[in-house]
Amino acid sequence: KDYKDITGYEMNIIVGDNDNCLPGDFYFSLTDDLTKGLKDEGYIMNIDDYIHTESQTSTGAYWATRTILQ
Repeated sequence: KDYKDITGYEMNIIVGDNDNCLPGDFYFSLTDDLTKGLKDEGYIMNIDDYIHTESQTSTGAYWATRTILQ
């Protein structure tokens, strides 16, 4: 809803892997790799042709969406 409020565009949600990402896509993934130090609210964001965020929890993924909206 926030994305549409800001951009005027609907966002389609597709479940799958990032092999099918197109330029401009957002890809969110959860990791169980504790060595990344993400903890509850952290995330890693890589921006290239598409945006890939990685977090340990849904809270971290939520904070990544806030960064993208900014």
